[in-house]
Amino acid sequence: MPGWEKAITSLYERQKYYLVITGSNAQLSGREVATQLRGRSLTQLILPLSFSEFLTFRYGEKLHKPISSYQKARLEARFREYLALGGFPQVVLYPESKAAFYSDYLDIVLYKDVIERYKVKNLAVLKYMIKTMLGSVARPFSINKLYKDLKFQGLEVSKKTLYNYY
Repeated sequence: MPGWEKAITSLYERQKYYLVITGSNAQLSGREVATQLRGRSLTQLILPLSFSEFLTFRYGEKLHKPISSYQKARLEARFREYLALGGFPQVVLYPESKAAFYSDYLDIVLYKDVIERYKVKNLAVLKYMIKTMLGSVARPFSINKLYKDLKFQGLEVSKKTLYNYY
């Protein structure tokens, strides 16, 4: 909404309201929001659960030392589960929602924010690039290989565009 910061500043200055502004914003980063509100804001970084927090959140367990071989095996299994689910509380509580949650998260954060903020024109190429990068996190990523793959599929794009997207 154009001019939103003026409305928020006006509400803030009345000293009747506690305001919390949250979410993903393609137009402004957290630092830019703080600049727009000129000293009237605090930025709070919220991170996913750590492994220790995951144990407490999901199982009510805490890490203790020393541990027996049985406890070590159970802890390793819990760690594999943590790696598979990730640290988002919603997914930890409802593992069956994992695919939908991460698909929505990818659409909102990567696609919409990136596309809107940087005015990306070739959405198909960007989606393919992101899918390729996410699918190869354990292997080196090559713009040249991606370029050849896209060309083979009949998608027209320059290497310069791929480097810009990257």
